Amino acid sequence: MVLIFDQFEEVLTMAPLAVEAKRAFFAAVGKALEGEKYWALFLVREDHLAAFASHRSRAWSMRLVDALSGT
Repeated sequence: MVLIFDQFEEVLTMAPLAVEAKRAFFAAVGKALEGEKYWALFLVREDHLAAFASHRSRAWSMRLVDALSGT
């Protein structure tokens, strides 16, 4: 199954004070992607990639940021 997250930058730009909710969301998505049952496609505007840097401690988000930034 493929999960498609369009305008994924909205996770960070909407409700900036909902830090715990965002951590829980990232943890839930990360857990879902640990196995091979789910794959994900994240669509993010290039000018928002730097905002994901603070979430690099999560292995899946680090791979996401690296893949999107070409590093």
